[in-house]
Amino acid sequence: MRLIEDIKSKIDIFSIYPKAKIDIGRALDRINRFLNERDNSREYREFVAELYRSNGFTVWEYGQEDRSLNMVLKRGRDIFLVTCRDDNRNISLDEVKDFEMEMELFLKEYSIFDGYKRVFRYTLSGFFLEEEAFEYINSSEHIDFDIIKKIF
Repeated sequence: MRLIEDIKSKIDIFSIYPKAKIDIGRALDRINRFLNERDNSREYREFVAELYRSNGFTVWEYGQEDRSLNMVLKRGRDIFLVTCRDDNRNISLDEVKDFEMEMELFLKEYSIFDGYKRVFRYTLSGFFLEEEAFEYINSSEHIDFDIIKKIF
């Protein structure tokens, strides 16, 4: 059901003109691009998870669609709540604050992480942070980012 909603959101003509004549070829192209982006994102997340594993982290891939959390990393007494981004959309300050709030709620829900040093991390395939977001992350003690480029 979530996939259908995501596809419909990418094809704005469905929501704006529900009875309009639709260019099927154009609609299918948009659906195909959307599905390719999802596949690329999944492939990037898998690549990142394997890279962290090879660097000594225990990795729990967290695939719930309603959260921006993609994985939980543990090494020693450190826990990293990670969201991976492989698209070229810039990340705004509001998005960083939303991520921070969502991760705080996640930690309240899962008290198993009490007592660990906790970090909220953006793992990006390029530098996609807007200036305000970058400054906010740099001034924070519990949010960071890293850039991991996948070589194809």
